[in-house]
Amino acid sequence: MKKRISLFLLLLACPLMLMAGEFVLHLKSGGTVGYALSTKPKLTFNGQAFTLTTTQATVTFQHQEVEKFTLEKDGYVNIDETIVGEKAEPQVRRQPGQLTFAGRQPDDPVSVYTSGGRLVLTVKADADGLAVVQTQSLPSGVYIVKSEGFTLKVAIR
Repeated sequence: MKKRISLFLLLLACPLMLMAGEFVLHLKSGGTVGYALSTKPKLTFNGQAFTLTTTQATVTFQHQEVEKFTLEKDGYVNIDETIVGEKAEPQVRRQPGQLTFAGRQPDDPVSVYTSGGRLVLTVKADADGLAVVQTQSLPSGVYIVKSEGFTLKVAIR
C-alpha cells in the first residue's frame, strides 16, 4: 500500500516539477534567455522568424540567432534536440488583391485552381518561406489553393 501511495504522490508531483522549470533559448552569441513555464510560453513560427509569447511578454527572434531550445528544471535538461526541416503550419493573410502564405519551405509551390479543378496560377515560396498569390487579376469566384500539407478554399469578389 505504501508503494502505491508513493507512486501516486510522485505522479502528482511530476506536473508541478515541470511547471517550475524553464523554456530556454540558447543563442548563437553564447547567451541564454529563459522563460518560466508558469508564464505559459507559446512559440509560433513565421517564415525565418518566430515569436515567443508569454503571459508577461512577446519577443520575436530570427531563426539564425538561436542555436537550440531546451526545457530545464533545476539545471537538468529534459529536451536537448533541435529539429530542423519540419514544415510549419501555414499562416495565411488576406490583403486587398493578394494572399500571403508564411511558414512554407523555400521553393514550395502554392497553386490556385478553379472550383472546376483547372490550374490558374502557381507561385513558389521565397527564401523566407513567404508565397504571395496576386488575386487582383482573378475573376470573381471560388478557388482552391493547395500546397504541401494544406488545402484552402477562397472566395474572390
